Amino acid sequence: RALMEAIATLGKKEKELHIKGEIPNPMDIPKGCRFHPRCPYAMDICREKEPELIAVSKDHLVACHLYKKSATPS
Repeated sequence: RALMEAIATLGKKEKELHIKGEIPNPMDIPKGCRFHPRCPYAMDICREKEPELIAVSKDHLVACHLYKKSATPS
């Protein structure tokens, strides 16, 4: 979610988002979601289980436990 919020869009003047924390060592990738150490939305499951890729459209995939929760049909 934080990565998606960091994407710039043309024509819109938006506040620049900086993702805090340090990029993990590629030789020592964290357990669970690789982004959880830097994600402000990280939950317990993020530290334990890698999220599955979900197709949101033809050319757009997302891998986020939070997305799964918010994508539940109402």
